[in-house]
Amino acid sequence: ATFSAAKQVRTDTAIGENPVSVAFAAVSLAKQIFSDLGRSQALLIGAGETITLVARHLHEQGVRRIVVANRTLERASILAEQFGAHAVLLSDIPQELVNSDIVISSTASQLPILGKGAVESALKQRRHKPIFMVDIAVPRDIEAQVGELDDVYLYTVDDLHDVVAENLK
Repeated sequence: ATFSAAKQVRTDTAIGENPVSVAFAAVSLAKQIFSDLGRSQALLIGAGETITLVARHLHEQGVRRIVVANRTLERASILAEQFGAHAVLLSDIPQELVNSDIVISSTASQLPILGKGAVESALKQRRHKPIFMVDIAVPRDIEAQVGELDDVYLYTVDDLHDVVAENLK
């Protein structure tokens, strides 16, 4: 009876429709911006628990190509292997940024990893094709000035927490 009632609640209500994790909220926002994630490429910066969840959600949504950038190639490769992704070092981010429609970052770095100059350069090469970015890290991985660029949609962990809190209600 308990399982039957639980199934009925999930089926007849909107209880499971809204993201309640930061990782799922980031992917949900990406889905709102790109109608078809199957044509998108994602660059994930970091290889921890949150990025693993993001990679899982992106993979489930059929993202065309996922690239995992990390300080150590070994750790990036371990994560990339699980989802058929490509592993690179943090130093390779500028080259990967050019082809990335979605950038989600979550590292333990004390300094920003991605600056305005690198993103501006990538946007020029992309002919100003928009980039959706989510910075889940505290302190921030992506310089705040990146959000001032015309073709960048930058969200922070605070923005996602607002989405998650609203969805929990």
